[in-house]
Amino acid sequence: MKVKGVYGCKARMCTWECVSPFEGELPPEKREALFRTEFPDVEEKVYFQEMVAFNDAEGRRHRYLIIFPEESLPERCSRILPVAASLYGWADKFMRERENYGNFRVAFLCGSTLYILVFWEGRLCHWAEEVLDADVQCRLDLFDEFLKQDGLFSRVKGFKKELVRINTFDGVKEWETYFWRAAKDPFWKKLRFDGEGILPDYRKSLCYGTFIAILGLAASLNFAVWKENEPEIEDVVPPELSPVPVAMANVEALGAPEIEPIIPTHFNKQISQSDCGGFHFKVRGIVAGKIFQVDEEGGENRWFRLGDSLENYRVMEIGRDRVFLGCGGDRYEILAERI
Repeated sequence: MKVKGVYGCKARMCTWECVSPFEGELPPEKREALFRTEFPDVEEKVYFQEMVAFNDAEGRRHRYLIIFPEESLPERCSRILPVAASLYGWADKFMRERENYGNFRVAFLCGSTLYILVFWEGRLCHWAEEVLDADVQCRLDLFDEFLKQDGLFSRVKGFKKELVRINTFDGVKEWETYFWRAAKDPFWKKLRFDGEGILPDYRKSLCYGTFIAILGLAASLNFAVWKENEPEIEDVVPPELSPVPVAMANVEALGAPEIEPIIPTHFNKQISQSDCGGFHFKVRGIVAGKIFQVDEEGGENRWFRLGDSLENYRVMEIGRDRVFLGCGGDRYEILAERI
């Protein structure tokens, strides 16, 4: 897709975060090294666009929009943006036309792919996309629990929420308008695909001077038309977000949902190893490493956190994609099923 000189490439995007010393900068080479260390299996070229940075208990936390192009990018194109930036354009227009929509969680269900964008004080601070194989509302409810737990988003008492169902946004005239809106937005203007072969170094060309002269003339003419017909989008977002308090280690301080402890009647009894090992439940999802949902036999869903009791087991540790339970002196590891 190409809209008014801006090429729309197919790309996957997600949120990644890392921590630097307080008020410290994160050089691109160190950022790249941290990312490759955390994701050693990712071999392709990725692009980073910082969404937000704030202080918490561990240091300066940086959240990036990570872009994975899924196609060969044109070599001679002045601007390249992911096609999915159209979703940002839709959300930006939607927020500006309403009051008190600076804190906004919007989800787009496109076929079997679910996109979730979170805006904090009008700024994009989270992007997620996944192939959905469960009920969309169930998935959004689980994601909203993450908002209550997150060190940044938990400060918001309530997000405005929308679910938009669409067939496709690639090549549709209406969504091309949103794509162009995103292309003019200050956030996407900062994005530059600068990898080898994407933006060639025209200075190596013998026609460099002629190229620049023609480019300058074309740009001046185009700029006049652009300013007349396509007004710039004003950046209403402050350069720095409101101060974020140091995150507390206590889960309740981060706004954890009220979860009634589930203590079986036989918990105080001496549990032997013969009573362990038979799981009559499935771990359906983990939120921010703090709480997890269990699907028990009979279809009942319950939430558990560290220290809770589950049948004959005690919750010992909650990881990113698995939980560790203790029973009869042994430790059991259970992987969470994807939902």
